[in-house]
Amino acid sequence: MQFIRRLFPPPDIGKLIAERNVSGLIKALWRNDIIDSIPIYQFEEIESVLVEEGDRSVVQSLIQLLFKADAPYDMMIRGLAARGLMRIGDPRAVEALILVLEHDSFSTVRQSAAKTLGTIGDSRAVEPLRQALQDTDSDVRQAAKTALERF
Repeated sequence: MQFIRRLFPPPDIGKLIAERNVSGLIKALWRNDIIDSIPIYQFEEIESVLVEEGDRSVVQSLIQLLFKADAPYDMMIRGLAARGLMRIGDPRAVEALILVLEHDSFSTVRQSAAKTLGTIGDSRAVEPLRQALQDTDSDVRQAAKTALERF
């Protein structure tokens, strides 16, 4: 692992944020060797850069990140992706968000997916949101209820 880290040193997340380097941040989010070293506050900064500076291709990258599940901190990345998609509001994300709502093992990620589906407001989300009213987590149930009220 040390050899790999010397060949491909971890990126400076703070510098990527300061430079508003969308492609560099997306690449960094796929690196399992640095995710656990990113402070919580920087996840919000990363999300802001991706949403504010990214073009339509960011939506596809965020959709792909919804399904990243290789390391313990990946739930942070999936939550970031769901919140970023909520801020963008692109309906291309609906089917992926429905899968996350129905299957993600972390309630905070399911909650973000429910909120995002409510913000996007696509009718394909109504039935999955109704089913989420039966989720084992009360925050997910509340997010689904709030999302359904937006329809």
